[in-house]
Amino acid sequence: MSKGDSYTVWVCDNCMLHHMNGECGDCHTDPGHDREQWILWEAAKYRITKGMLSSRHECSDYEPLQEIESECDCETRDYSMTACEGCDSTLHGQRYAFTIWETS
Repeated sequence: MSKGDSYTVWVCDNCMLHHMNGECGDCHTDPGHDREQWILWEAAKYRITKGMLSSRHECSDYEPLQEIESECDCETRDYSMTACEGCDSTLHGQRYAFTIWETS
């Protein structure tokens, strides 16, 4: 990645909650979840935002400057068996789209 580039990642409930609330409550007591949230991304080097760019949505044919419908659900995967791209947890479950922005 070079400065200004962005990348969509899919993260677990705990990484999503930590990003949105600044904490995830008792997430470290979840069975099998012993990873630090967002450990795969160095905070000083990247900016993280919830969601994905409209051009990356799969919900409709993308047209420039077209607004995504509020009913869109393609930023959430109901069940995934892949590792979280924020903390590398292998717990299965929902995944949420986030955009990683290169800052340096």
